[in-house]
Amino acid sequence: MEYRHLGSAGVRVSPLCLGTMMFGGPTEEAESIRIIHRALDEGINFLDTANVYNGGASETVVGKALKGRRESVVLATKVRGNTGDGPNDRGTSVYHIMMAVENSLRRLDTDHIDLYLLHRHEPETPIEESLEALDRLVISVAPTSTAGNCARPCGRATVAIWLASSPCNRCTTSSIATSRWSCCPVVPNTVLG
Repeated sequence: MEYRHLGSAGVRVSPLCLGTMMFGGPTEEAESIRIIHRALDEGINFLDTANVYNGGASETVVGKALKGRRESVVLATKVRGNTGDGPNDRGTSVYHIMMAVENSLRRLDTDHIDLYLLHRHEPETPIEESLEALDRLVISVAPTSTAGNCARPCGRATVAIWLASSPCNRCTTSSIATSRWSCCPVVPNTVLG
């Protein structure tokens, strides 16, 4: 398998990332685990999930599949979508991000997340507030892992911003590029114009 650098800290990932959106839902648990194990056996070391995939069941299945193999995987998960009926059960506010990362760690049955992404920008939360939450995670060392190469104490932390289609993309991208976050990867999922 050929591996490529993710960010600037020397973390190497397979060119293919196994997405797990259907795991724990349409794809049953046993089949999901089989698929993950086969991908790992074939050299894929990059897995992506999200706290909202199948009501969190995707993260739970991924955690079960990685038992005994966690350290060989670069694990990404995302935050933003609805995780409950309450007014604070979604979004990119400091409050929701801090709760969501703890819940993701529990479901994934791990002590760290290698790449933590904002699934989408949330217009009602200023991007500065979302970055503040991510900054707190970076400074706290745990619960995230390594892939950023910051000149400040980011410990073993990786944080990325996943930018979706939104009128704010142009300004957000330029402001992030010149901010203290320029040491961490920015992962756009749409073409930014």
